[in-house]
Amino acid sequence: MEARPPLHWTPPPPLAAPRVRGHWLSIGPLDPDRDAAPLWEAFGGDERADHHLRWLGWDPLHTAEDLRDRLHAIAIDLDAAACLLRGPEGTAVGMAAYLQMNPPHGVVGIGYAAHGPGYAATQAPTEAHFLLIDHAFAAGYRRVEWKCNAGDEPSRRAADRLGFRFEGIARQHRVARDQNRDTACYALLDREWPERRPAFVEWLRPVNFDEAGKQRTRLRRRPIDAVRSSDPLPMG
Repeated sequence: MEARPPLHWTPPPPLAAPRVRGHWLSIGPLDPDRDAAPLWEAFGGDERADHHLRWLGWDPLHTAEDLRDRLHAIAIDLDAAACLLRGPEGTAVGMAAYLQMNPPHGVVGIGYAAHGPGYAATQAPTEAHFLLIDHAFAAGYRRVEWKCNAGDEPSRRAADRLGFRFEGIARQHRVARDQNRDTACYALLDREWPERRPAFVEWLRPVNFDEAGKQRTRLRRRPIDAVRSSDPLPMG
C-alpha cells in the first residue's frame, strides 16, 4: 500500500464557549449558578422541563437545583465547554456544549443541545448550531461530531438539516434512565463545510423572514452523500 502524504497539520487548542452574536441569538459561556434557574423556566419549569430534556440521557431532573448540579458536572469536564443561548432580548432560551474534545486529532462533538419550546420551531436553533460548527472549523478542527439517541427524531432531523453525514448506529451504546440507548452517529468534516456554509449564511439573513418569522426562501442544502438516517448501519 502506498504511503499517504503527511498532513502538515497543527492541532488546534481546546475550545472554550465562544462569545458570538448572530441575527437571532447570541452565544456565551454558561454559568451553572447564574443560568440554571432561567434555563429551567425556559424549558418549562417543574411541570415540563424534565420531559423536555429527557433525550439528553440524564437522570430525572425535578428542580432547577437538579439542573444546576448537572450543569456543574459539565463545567468541570475538561473535554467540554457549555454554552448559553440568549434570545434578542437577552433572556436564556437554550443551551449547547462542545463535548469530547480531542485537539490532537482535531475532533470535537456538539451535544447537550436543548432549546425552550418557544424557540424550538424557529430559526434560532439552526443559527446556534451553525455558529458553533463555524467556530470549531475556524479554530482549526477537522471533524465535528453529532451523536444522539437513535430514537430522538428531532435531533436526527437537525443533524440532517445541518449537513452532517450519517455514519451509523452504535448499538447498546449506553443505559439511560434504565433503558437501552442506541446512539446515532453523524459527522461533518472541514473539507465539507465550505460548500455547506454559504446556504446557511443566506438563509439566516433577516430579510429571508417576514414579520411573523416565516421563511421566504427555504434552506438550500447540498444532498447528503451518505446512507439516510433511517437506514440501519450497525457499528457494534
